[in-house]
Amino acid sequence: MKKVIFIALLAILSVIAVISCKNNKTDIYGEDVVVDESGIEMTFKEINEDGDVIVEIANHMKSDLQEFYARAIWLDESGNTFEGWGGEPDDMPFQQIDKNMILSGKKDDFKTMLNIERAPEGTKSVEFKIIYAKFEDKSEWRPEE
Repeated sequence: MKKVIFIALLAILSVIAVISCKNNKTDIYGEDVVVDESGIEMTFKEINEDGDVIVEIANHMKSDLQEFYARAIWLDESGNTFEGWGGEPDDMPFQQIDKNMILSGKKDDFKTMLNIERAPEGTKSVEFKIIYAKFEDKSEWRPEE
């Protein structure tokens, strides 16, 4: 009798595991986007509890994103910049290199190396202007001016 109950419980657990796997279709590499060679999109998402700036990056190129150079423009609660901060009007150029940070044809959240501690006091969000991107296949992309 104990053997029958054990086998029945094992069968039920197996069915539950199969069903939960089929319902969990989360792509660990992010959402799909169109690969049309139009470049890279970077959008501010949030500042997390550690003060890290989180962005969403969409890679419309045919190769995986390996590095980018961008300008971070610090914004206050009203979306205004902090003029004259750091000798430039509110921006901070930065570079980020991370092998396969966003795969070709994918869009996903990405934690940047920027932290709110580097920003002017009162910063609530960031606008990004990509200057340059480099890909796994050694190709490069610059946004149109």
